[in-house]
Amino acid sequence: VTNLDEFLTGTDPNNEEDRFVIQSINISGNKVTITVRVSLSKRYVIETSGNVDRSWVHLANFTSEDDQITVKYETNVSLDSVRFYRVRLLD
Repeated sequence: VTNLDEFLTGTDPNNEEDRFVIQSINISGNKVTITVRVSLSKRYVIETSGNVDRSWVHLANFTSEDDQITVKYETNVSLDSVRFYRVRLLD
């Protein structure tokens, strides 16, 4: 990760634990719960795709609150095929 990436995501380059990352993806029945480590007051988008080389489908936008370090997003999806997820910084 470059210093510019650290600056844009609002993470501390001197703290290896402070990073923009999907912490977990849990499946229970048809519900997928994605837990993301976030930075204060940043805007993000969660997307999904059946193939990482093809187009991505928008699931949700969210803005982290001033005291949040993680965000959980739940979605009901068909689990009959492989799904990939990504979280992008919007700001």
